[in-house]
Amino acid sequence: MQNKGSVLNAQRSRRYDRLRNSQLSPKPNRDYSVGSEIFLTHDVLLRSNKHGNNSTDLDDLVYDNEDDDDFGKPEESIYKEILESFIIKVKQHSLKNFKRIESFSTINLIVITAVALLTYTVTIFYKQSFNEENANASTFMDQPVEQSPLHKIIIPYLNELYPDKGLEDEDLFDPRLPPAALLLYLQTHIVATKGQLKQNFSIPFSWEDWVDLDARLRYDDDYLVEWLALHSHDFWNQIDDFRNLNCESFALLYGCENNRNFMSKCRDLDDQIPGYPYKFEVTGPTNAKIKEPGRLLYGGLYLKSQMPPPQQIYLLDVFGENGEGSLMVSVEPNKNAKRTQVLRNKEVIKQLIDWEITHTKKDANTFLDKGWNIETLRKRMSSVLTRFGVEKMISSKRHKDINRKQTFLALREVTDHGRAEINNWDFNDFRWDEVQFLNDLSSSSFNEEDGNYDQRLYTQLEENENFRLHNGYHPKYLFEADLYGTSLGAHYDWRFFSGSFMTNDYRQSVIHRLSRTWLRFCFENDLKTFIAYGSMLGWILNGLTLPWDGDIDVIVTMETLDLLARNFNQTLIVDYSSKDGFQSAATGFLIDINPAYYSRVKGDGNNVIDGRLIDINTGLYLDITALAWTKNYLKEVQMHDKLKRLVDKDYELNKFFAIESDIYGQTLIEQLEKLQEDHELIHCKNDNVYTVSELSVMIPSYFEGARAYFPHEYEKIIRRFYPEALTRMTYLDHVFDSVYRLWLDIHDCPDLTDEFGTIYVNAPFGTCNNSKVINEYKLTQDYTARHLSMLGEGDWESYEFEKSTESKPLRVDEFFSLYAARLGLSEDELVSLYL
Repeated sequence: MQNKGSVLNAQRSRRYDRLRNSQLSPKPNRDYSVGSEIFLTHDVLLRSNKHGNNSTDLDDLVYDNEDDDDFGKPEESIYKEILESFIIKVKQHSLKNFKRIESFSTINLIVITAVALLTYTVTIFYKQSFNEENANASTFMDQPVEQSPLHKIIIPYLNELYPDKGLEDEDLFDPRLPPAALLLYLQTHIVATKGQLKQNFSIPFSWEDWVDLDARLRYDDDYLVEWLALHSHDFWNQIDDFRNLNCESFALLYGCENNRNFMSKCRDLDDQIPGYPYKFEVTGPTNAKIKEPGRLLYGGLYLKSQMPPPQQIYLLDVFGENGEGSLMVSVEPNKNAKRTQVLRNKEVIKQLIDWEITHTKKDANTFLDKGWNIETLRKRMSSVLTRFGVEKMISSKRHKDINRKQTFLALREVTDHGRAEINNWDFNDFRWDEVQFLNDLSSSSFNEEDGNYDQRLYTQLEENENFRLHNGYHPKYLFEADLYGTSLGAHYDWRFFSGSFMTNDYRQSVIHRLSRTWLRFCFENDLKTFIAYGSMLGWILNGLTLPWDGDIDVIVTMETLDLLARNFNQTLIVDYSSKDGFQSAATGFLIDINPAYYSRVKGDGNNVIDGRLIDINTGLYLDITALAWTKNYLKEVQMHDKLKRLVDKDYELNKFFAIESDIYGQTLIEQLEKLQEDHELIHCKNDNVYTVSELSVMIPSYFEGARAYFPHEYEKIIRRFYPEALTRMTYLDHVFDSVYRLWLDIHDCPDLTDEFGTIYVNAPFGTCNNSKVINEYKLTQDYTARHLSMLGEGDWESYEFEKSTESKPLRVDEFFSLYAARLGLSEDELVSLYL
């Protein structure tokens, strides 16, 4: 008889197989994708020229007429005119490009001819000087890139775009396509305008480009049938109501009926909106526990119709030959009011392909064979930025010079070759005065003088403080994907939740990418952070995260948290690091700062996390918490064991054997008060405490292969939080193999432990021949050996902690496993590509 655990695993395995099969098999034709086309009107062209703008940008493809309230009204492929006009402009405004125009109606031909003639007339005055210069500047000789089959980015619609080539449609969602198209879009803009990224420059955005909403919004008929089979036959005559969900039927089907909080965040629609799949919309987070298929729908619908775009996109490591700097560009929230696809739109893709072929002197067959890859586009982007002098640079040491009125910004590391050295933190990094902060916030000059402050967060700060004044606590801000009957959704952000079926291996690959991007981002911007708690324990043992961890914990200084809020809240980070090879830019990571961050008391416990870095493909996240020194902390907090262990590491033992317990207790309080008076006692909102001295010397190292900082007193800190952890070599069905230097699942390697999970006295470490274990060892053996050697020597200054010394990816990502299977590559061949 199966136990509950095995039944759950079998169910999850079936769901995973079903998802995998859906990824590997053709999808049904989409009939509900909002924004499968881009809707324009003829007067877009007229307005463009009326205001003296003779350039047509891809921004125009998502122009939204404020007077047009039709959600999904199709137009007669009018955006082709915009595309053709754009082609004409970039190709030196030559009339011979009219031959490329395919079948148009008479009125379309009249409009495009008028625009093209106007453009041609304007350019004729400077044709000799401008065209010759631009022709040389806009032709690219791409540097050769060592390319594996997995480097090639999957492009949709190719069979439709090139019907004579006999291509097969590829339906696997490649998360690298929008990062690649974004680079191409920026290149077209910079070339077309000769490097002018003006103050009003911003880019359109659609979550549907970046997140696989098709998978989240696909209705699960199998689940419906299973549900109806278990309930009264009275529901069978209402099956159509369940297929056309509204708030009531959704709640009944997915286990949240009679939940007021859910109903307050769900709104029925009077009419079915063309292109929108259901009869209700989601307006915000709910604490209702929803069955998993419903959770996927809930988050997906919010992304589709309600989720605001990010404030900006941070293109990490696109400057320089090896990524010596980054570019940050603004997102204009109103440029895509209809939330249509932009970078995945068929016509936009065709335009970018045409631009690629023209400006690299390729033919269509060569392009279709090689396709796009991130590394080639990144190097070309760096060349374009340098060639056209996009040099509005800011040092990572001058955060307060960042101004929100700037529409783009380039940042570079200030250290030689990106070398990490021993760092020193002091009291000023942690000082925080909430009263002064609120006084500044209420000042009439606050928002004007601090133009770098995120306007969205600024509004939330005021609203949060007003809420606290009336209710005594802040409203909960960061929500998880609470699931019905299980706690598996607790480590996923509710908006980006993609399913709890994720295997341990793939979860670790997401955490691997999360931590590497976070560390690179912080290092480049001189933000002070270190890996903490269970994640720090994993680092000590082998430089990697613990395989059973559902997330990753990082600590920042209070000064860094305030800078994150001011400069980078709601920033989507795309990591183009060349070190990651074909995994580069494989997802985006959203920085989301809790607007209650300024208050450093625990309150009702719902806002102890100060912010998150969220993987938008899965919803897995990295928790950000800050440490601060606050004036009245000991007066506001209840005396607890965490505090007492800070001044007596053996508190749990001594509290039972103290001869005079009252005197012992009072002595501990006096010691804590002395630490507070000396500006030594720092704390997070969950009352984890440290001393400034413990964090005054930060040593460079690596975590998950990327450069990182850790407190020199790391062993002392870990023993305080987890007294027995450093000597415990078995935990949660895992055993630490000292030869492989990895935590191994005892089910993969049964010869290491007995039936009770106890390690054999002479356990045969280094002999487990499980294929998964062998492949992980191949990927990590050099890295873990270096890590343990560094910890043993302790001579941190002797190592060259430069960007070039970071490791290649150490984990196999789920998407690339699916992609490799599609290409017919074996598991060993896939691992060899990582190596």
